[in-house]
Amino acid sequence: MEPATAGAVRHHIDIHSVYGFFAQELGVDPAAPLSAVDWLLMPEQRLLGVTSGAIFHDGLHAPVPLRGKLAYYPRDVWLYLLAAQWARISEEEAFVGGCGDAGDDLGSRIIAARLVRDLMRLCFLMERRYAPYSKSLGTLPSSTRSFAHSSCRWSKSHVILYDGV
Repeated sequence: MEPATAGAVRHHIDIHSVYGFFAQELGVDPAAPLSAVDWLLMPEQRLLGVTSGAIFHDGLHAPVPLRGKLAYYPRDVWLYLLAAQWARISEEEAFVGGCGDAGDDLGSRIIAARLVRDLMRLCFLMERRYAPYSKSLGTLPSSTRSFAHSSCRWSKSHVILYDGV
């Protein structure tokens, strides 16, 4: 990085009101009642960030009620997301073996990897936790109950699955 010698310097530090910050991050007015559609349109990673990210100064404690309101999906939205995730898994689970039977080892592995990602996201839903970006999924399993109990079983079944291929 070189020092600026002329012109405006962009420090990448933004100052917002509490409501302005939440509205910018989520695309909705955080003080207004949120519909199921509002909840489904908000990116999960953004919800994770505004509810659990660091706050560097808050002398008025203004974000606390908003963070509480957004702590997790309302029950009806959560049940919908659970059903949708199970449906997604059910659409592809048979293809792992089907690819293997057809001699498509690479295809079987690709589908298995997608299923693992979908199962990890399902674990976050079951624990009522917002899932992070895909790039961070592998760093969080030890912090969740579902992963702590399932990782050994998955490792063993994964080995068994590929012993036969």
